[in-house]
Formats: sequence, C-alpha cells, structure tokens
Amino acid sequence: MDMASLFLMSSALATVDDKPLSDAKLAGRYLKYDLGRTFDPYRQLCTNMYRTRDGRFFHLHGSMNPDASLAMVGMARESAFTTSEDMMEAYAHKVARFDAEWLDVEANEHWRQAGGVCVRADEYAASAQAKAIRDDGLYTLHTFDTDELPAVPYPSVDTGRRRPLEGLRLLDLSRVIATPTIAKLAALFGATVIRVSCPTQPDMGPLLIDGNLGKLDVSLDLKTAHGRATLRRLLDDADMILDGYRPGALERLGFGDAYVRAVARRRGRGIVVVRENCYGWHGPLASRAGWQQISDCVTGVAWAMGDFMGLSEPVVPPLPNSDYQNRPRWHPRRRRQARDPWRQLPCRRLAEPLHPNFAPRHFDHMGTLVGKYMRSARETTAQLFKHAYFDTIESDFHAPDGRLETLTFLSSPATFDVTRLGYDVGSCFPGAYPPEWPR
Repeated sequence: MDMASLFLMSSALATVDDKPLSDAKLAGRYLKYDLGRTFDPYRQLCTNMYRTRDGRFFHLHGSMNPDASLAMVGMARESAFTTSEDMMEAYAHKVARFDAEWLDVEANEHWRQAGGVCVRADEYAASAQAKAIRDDGLYTLHTFDTDELPAVPYPSVDTGRRRPLEGLRLLDLSRVIATPTIAKLAALFGATVIRVSCPTQPDMGPLLIDGNLGKLDVSLDLKTAHGRATLRRLLDDADMILDGYRPGALERLGFGDAYVRAVARRRGRGIVVVRENCYGWHGPLASRAGWQQISDCVTGVAWAMGDFMGLSEPVVPPLPNSDYQNRPRWHPRRRRQARDPWRQLPCRRLAEPLHPNFAPRHFDHMGTLVGKYMRSARETTAQLFKHAYFDTIESDFHAPDGRLETLTFLSSPATFDVTRLGYDVGSCFPGAYPPEWPR
C-alpha cells in the first residue's frame, strides 16, 4: 500500500547520484529541453487557476509553450514584475475581465489551447460530454483486420525473468506523464521501448528523469521527410504503437490509425495501437487538448478537493493522480461520494493533524502544490519513504564527464513468484540512442 501511494509521486522522488531534481547543475542540463520556458516563474503562472468576472473559476493552461495563452488574456510574453505576488496579481486581474465560458471557448476553439471551467461533479454528469462517454469503460478494445492477418505467436525470448512483454517492441510517441507512464510500465514488464522525441518541440525536462526509465530515446523531427521515413522504418518492426498526442496530431503527420493498419496489412502481421487522451473518444469535447489539471477541473474533482479542505473554492489535487493511474473517468464517480458532508468532516479532521502545514489554495499552481505536499509528507509520514522501496540503475543524463549516473527510482509495488519485473536499460535524455531497434 505504501509503494502504491508513492507511485503517484514517482517523478518527484527520483534522484540522480543522490541529488534531487532541484539540484542546480542537474536542472541546468534538463531545462534546455524546456523550449517554451514553462519553468520560468512568470510564464509558469500561465498554467494556473483564476477567478473569472462571473465569479467562477477557470484553469488557464500554457501547455508546453504559454505564448498563445498569454496573448489570449492580454499578457506580455516576458515579465515586467519582480515578485511572484505581483506576477500572480497581474494574471488574476487580466483573467477577471472575462467570463468563464468565454475563456473556455476562446482557449479551446480559437487559440487551440487547453483550459477548462471548474464545475462540480453533478454539473459535469449533466453535460453532453459526460453523457457521451457514460457507458464507456476505463478502456475500450477494438479489433481490426483479424480476417486478413494471421495470429502471431509471442517471440521466443529467454532472459530467465519471464516478463510477459519480453521480445515485443513498442513505439512511444508521447510527452509529460500519462502516456509515458504506460510506456514505462511496458518496459518494466519486458517490452523494448523506443521513445520518439523531437529536437524542435519542447519537453518537460524534470519529468524525463523518471519518465524515460527503461526506454531508448531517439530524436526525430516528424515534420521533415527524413524524420517521417525513419519513423516509418521503425514502425515496420514494431508490435505496438502508443499515441499520447492530441487527438488527430498523428493523422496530420501521416501516421494515423488508417495508415498504421495499412502498414500491418502490407507486412502480414498485426499491430496493437494504444491511444490515451483527456476527455474520452466520444462527445463534443473529444478533440480537445487536455492535461491532468484540466480533467480535474472539468469533472468536478477540483471542487471536491476544495470542499474536502473546507474551502469555498476549487483546488487541484496536489499530485498528478489521473496521469499516473491513466483512468480519468474513475474520478467523477468516486468524488461524487466525497461530497457527502457526513464523510467529509471526519476525514478532514483526521487529515488536518496529519498534515497541519498543508494549506493549498486555488491559486497554487501544480509546482507549488507538489512542493507543499512533498514537504508535508516527508515531515509527517516519513515511514512512507523507506530505502527498501527504491531501486537504482545506471542512466545517461549527459554528465559533463560523459559517465553514466545512478538513478534512484521507486521500485515496482507488484511482485510475483515466477515473473521478475525490471528494466533492461536506465533512463536517458532525448536523442541518446540511434533510431534503430536493438538486435
């Protein structure tokens, strides 16, 4: 149970040569992938919750580059302020000029940015989007071309570890946490994973430390003929492809479902296509971009969190819970129960003495929330962070002297009598490997 709880903190728990992610020298290496400068203190506040003119709350989101969202609300790209308080006040003043629904439509339909109005769970349940996916499960399975393509046996691989995905090859096209976690777990279960990064697109550098564990990262620009040809070659020998991009993005690059299926038919061997998104695959919002914070706001989770904390405002949960659980539709149902005041009050009274210094507010962005929670957790529940819960592996983080460094990461909470889970390779930064499957 302890390790399952820690899993939600995986990215924040990783260390490199016993140094935390906040180490200045290490940060200097991974922040070069933050091409949109989302970790700049001023630009970081573009991804945050603010009160709107009509008294509601809207979660603004700068995605991997906040330039568009800054322009939408009339903020400059660069800060003219010296303190974080002044920066946040400026954002709050700008957002407060607009109604929540105006911001929702403007962000998603015109600027093509993520963003969402904070609603309660019953409001979400009554929405067209919730009704459209109401009968969907946590995941859906679709078979295709089974009448044309023969069944293929698992590869014959014997490493002595008996992991169920050994010998299978997975292409990981994703960023940030949710979909990269699926690929990371596939590697844990024995798959060979190639993660495709892009030198011209931003990446969340600190999340790469733990998120690229077990993967071979290759750098390809899919907007170039060379990049597309290379991915096409990798696809020829892949057993699975994992799509975590915004719905429709791979189609625009020429690697949508229809093309991947055509490749499978041409080679006479099927392929597994795995897709993950924020809103589900049906309904009026299905094509929107989404993030952890957005799903929490539009489904009522943020309001449930605020209610639980005794606040009259929504609060985004302090950890990327649905990203790591990869099952966002579970939350509205669970959180509707949490609105029962009979349950809330005793639970809150139990939590308050356990975390007396954890005092989140709606204007705390994710970095602040994670920091507040981690400090409180280490102070009050130190028994969670046992040395035995962690493992180490040598990893390539472009050390100045060229050596591999020791990544300390959370071990798998699952153990088996015969199967021995584990990673074949450590973590790495983008472009650490050549674009080819290992022999």
